[in-house]
Amino acid sequence: MNELVYDDDMNESINQNIEDDEMTPKAKKRKTKREIDSKDTEATDCTSDNSRWGIMFRALLDYGNEKNNYNAPINCESVQPDGSVLMLGTWLSTQRQLMRKGKLRTDRQMKLQELVDMGKLQWVMPSIASHDDEKWNATFDLLKAFGTANGHFHVPCNYECHLPDGRCVKLGKWLCKQREQKRNGAIRADREALLQGLVESNNLKMPSTRPNDEDDWLMMYDFLLCFAEEYKHCFVPFNYEFPLGDGSTVKLGIWLSIQRQLRSRDSLRPDRESELQKLVDAGMMQWDPPNRGLNDGKKWAHMLDVLLRYGDEQRDYQVPSNYDFHLGDGTVIKLGAWLSQQRHLRKKGRLIPEREAKLQELVDSGKLRWGRNGNDPDN
Repeated sequence: MNELVYDDDMNESINQNIEDDEMTPKAKKRKTKREIDSKDTEATDCTSDNSRWGIMFRALLDYGNEKNNYNAPINCESVQPDGSVLMLGTWLSTQRQLMRKGKLRTDRQMKLQELVDMGKLQWVMPSIASHDDEKWNATFDLLKAFGTANGHFHVPCNYECHLPDGRCVKLGKWLCKQREQKRNGAIRADREALLQGLVESNNLKMPSTRPNDEDDWLMMYDFLLCFAEEYKHCFVPFNYEFPLGDGSTVKLGIWLSIQRQLRSRDSLRPDRESELQKLVDAGMMQWDPPNRGLNDGKKWAHMLDVLLRYGDEQRDYQVPSNYDFHLGDGTVIKLGAWLSQQRHLRKKGRLIPEREAKLQELVDSGKLRWGRNGNDPDN
């Protein structure tokens, strides 16, 4: 009887098959995963020439040898000997993007830089650079227009402007991006020079090395100084909005109120408190709003004075309920709502007699009525 003879490889294969047959489904799954991980590790550990990136780089070299340059267009495909298709143009575009963001591995950057130094590869394609420059220059022109209209370049981060064709340009975010690029050393030298020219010309300010929050604070502080220059004080009403040259406004009153709140909680930065304290020391501002110290009686008397001023201008005291009286310093008084409240208090018998007597004098003069329709609501 002939005896079967197995070599070592065959024995190993048979033993492996027996082990596989005896393994549970879960064990087989775990084994398969280990084999896949092992192959991935081998692929990762192999040299760059055998890695995925290395394959794409060799395809780029083949392209360059054929075309005499390595600037593969975005839709370029490289067909490999095994029939597979490599998206060479997309891969090269990705390398350029990684380079611009500073995320391209140094060894890979060096390989591509060798092609750039040969003059056969460009990190930025001329057509892309031309379009990008055109867009940047157009936005820079909008920034100059903003400065001409407002006398400064403190563009709020959420500021938007519209082109004649209706397109919206987020100028504030664009300027924030330029500042961030300067802080990171990523801004192009020619663009930095253009922005620096605005900083140095005509004493116009455009902080470029501070965080965005600092830029916004300095911008609002400058608006406060402009308010002080016009009204000779910094007692900004809470609902006051500072007008910009392009017709938009910023909520200066709310901003100043926030600074007061931060100081009351010991949360205002010392350098910012110091800047505002200079205005306090000059007698142009108070940490407590002027009307906070008024008692209820003084406030009521002040509102009556405003009503009398309204009567002098309008020849009667019948103020519409939604009427706002504007003082010369920009303060807005809800005069109509206040007068409606006095009528309501009188109707409920809760209006203080001396206040009712003062208003009754206006009623007796025929220029004010307790009822809206001309009749006394009590009758």
